[in-house]
Amino acid sequence: DVPNRQTFTCPYCRRRNFDQGGLIDHCQKQHKQRQEKVVCPICACMPWGDPNRKSVDFFGHLERRHKFEYDTYVVSLSCPF
Repeated sequence: DVPNRQTFTCPYCRRRNFDQGGLIDHCQKQHKQRQEKVVCPICACMPWGDPNRKSVDFFGHLERRHKFEYDTYVVSLSCPF
């Protein structure tokens, strides 16, 4: 297993140092009722990410886009062994 070395800050309460799964769990448990537009910190750190793009449906975005960790998926694709 390749550990996730990236950490993220909650876009709602600014709590820091979540790994991807921890951020998703935290947001779903602590902020599910919030509806304001926020920047996805996971997407914002990607090479193609836009740190200014706010998601209209942040929780739907998390469920659709972040079911797995990109670094693990990309590593497994680039190394067939």
